[in-house]
Amino acid sequence: MVECALKIDDNRQSEFSAADQGPAMTGENTINELVALDVDLVMSVLSFIESPFFTMVANDTVASNTTDVDLSATMKFSQRVLAMLLCTSSDTVEHSTQQSSDRGRKRCRNEKQWKRNVCKRLKNSGSSYISISGKVMGEKQIGSGCGPKCRYKCHSVFDGEMCRDIFSKFWTSGNLNQQQQYLADHVQRSPTACKTTAKENSARKFSYSYYLDLGESKVAVCKIFFLETLGIKENIVYGACHKKSSSGVVDVDKRGTHGKQRLVSDRIKSDIKEHI
Repeated sequence: MVECALKIDDNRQSEFSAADQGPAMTGENTINELVALDVDLVMSVLSFIESPFFTMVANDTVASNTTDVDLSATMKFSQRVLAMLLCTSSDTVEHSTQQSSDRGRKRCRNEKQWKRNVCKRLKNSGSSYISISGKVMGEKQIGSGCGPKCRYKCHSVFDGEMCRDIFSKFWTSGNLNQQQQYLADHVQRSPTACKTTAKENSARKFSYSYYLDLGESKVAVCKIFFLETLGIKENIVYGACHKKSSSGVVDVDKRGTHGKQRLVSDRIKSDIKEHI
């Protein structure tokens, strides 16, 4: 910084000459302003001005422009050096103040923007999302449905526009509990009427009947058409029917709210705080 102050070119000299025509800057006021900015800087400047090297350089610089070296010319040169250091110090303080103001406040807790919650919200709405493991999952789409040999003749009852409307209403809510309740209301589970195998302990315990809304009534459809229209798999249907109570209401999803999480004890937390 001192080297920059000493290497004054012709343009700087003209600026200082124009500045000298205005009100003179006393050394006491300059030092007071510097003290308000940086005490260490002031001490280093004062020690440099009092050194013999500064007096020698000041005399040489003033002598190059004037014939006689006097004390007033040397003081003017020192005031110029102080003015340059004052401008540099004030710019530094303003820059540091701006950086501290741009830093802003501490971010607030926003659970909606958590990666896990964003994935969950996109998944429940049928949109494409990236799983926690990093796998890209495609969005839900309507399938082609059953074939022409279906005994329910589903395609003759429901056209493409009606299927898209049912699909949109199912996924627009984005609420898993409402979707499971919809499945439980449109799928009827009953004990198996007849066995299809000779085994005594058959794995098939229930039979399922599927229905879709047509106006104010429900129309029976085949399993393939029901799943393809909603863009889901059969396991989701079985899970919703299993959670359905005797009153017809599906139990609320309790994942993460069961209260059996592994928590850190208060003693360990206090020990960590004391260590920090």
